[in-house]
Amino acid sequence: MKVTTLEDKPNYLKLLIEDADPATVNALRRTILGEVPTMAIDEIYIYENSSSIWDEYIAHRLAMVPLKTDLKMIPIPMTKDKQDSYTVTLNLDVEGPKTVYSSDLQSSDPKVRPVSGKIPIVDLLEGQRLRLEAKAIPGIGEWHAKWQPGLASYQMVFNVDASGCENKKECVESCPRKALKLEGDKIVFDPLKCNGCGECRKSGAIVSEDRSKFIFFIETNGQVTAKEVLNAAIKILISKAKQMGNDINEYTKK
Repeated sequence: MKVTTLEDKPNYLKLLIEDADPATVNALRRTILGEVPTMAIDEIYIYENSSSIWDEYIAHRLAMVPLKTDLKMIPIPMTKDKQDSYTVTLNLDVEGPKTVYSSDLQSSDPKVRPVSGKIPIVDLLEGQRLRLEAKAIPGIGEWHAKWQPGLASYQMVFNVDASGCENKKECVESCPRKALKLEGDKIVFDPLKCNGCGECRKSGAIVSEDRSKFIFFIETNGQVTAKEVLNAAIKILISKAKQMGNDINEYTKK
């Protein structure tokens, strides 16, 4: 398997994966979505809430606030019995009149804090107060979406044979992704821009899938970088493969 980085940003990664198969690439996608851990608020103790919003609404809003996560502090792979291995307390004590934002949360660990301080929680009027304590623990997206680190998707790489196009200019202009361009009398195809929409078929082009090449996308919510998510997912897959190998060896010995 060969992996080439096409675009690399802190919260976004675009890769070209070659010499692979759909099952392997989809396993990576599912691992990122469901098994790479992050920190999220899981328990909330509300001591005073005189706002117009119910306790349950505020608890839900706080739980969905993405928190910066240090993966070095979290056991990987994550299991239920390891959730309490690393906990962080976030306190909130605010009086109105004001809008309560995620930046008002005071964390016991400066590494675990809201990704953005501009997430609104509740509006407090004159005389209203919100005082609570929240407990953040690690978890995975398989248990709840609040622990999902972001999004992951992939598409197959397509091949386009434009040699059968009678009107080459029309064929090139039909592509909405600009994957085709005319150089002299020859149509040049860029597979990294094509999404297989098939518009060029109307002009006589032949579109086919290459089931060994994939463009893979990772976009995080900001808790961890896209590279950290990728590395964690690979680590989890390797761990699972080793465990399966051990299980098979134990079974064959019986």
